[in-house]
Amino acid sequence: MNARKPHNDILGYVCELRNRRTSIGYVVIYDRNKGFDCDAEYRYVISCETHNTMTSAPSMPRAREVMKAVDFCEECMAVPL
Repeated sequence: MNARKPHNDILGYVCELRNRRTSIGYVVIYDRNKGFDCDAEYRYVISCETHNTMTSAPSMPRAREVMKAVDFCEECMAVPL
């Protein structure tokens, strides 16, 4: 673990960014094919680590779009801009 990428030691970790919507916490992408164990519809799991909310995407480009928008997390979306 390092301060810049605190989730990189979790099995299935792909990438992460600071939550752009709330400016706190991280949004992380995990790959189910590389050992991340969860019940998701698609291969790539996107997680709002602040609110423990997850969704999934079938491709890495789509997962990155979802990660940047954070619109899958209702609590993040409730934060006024």
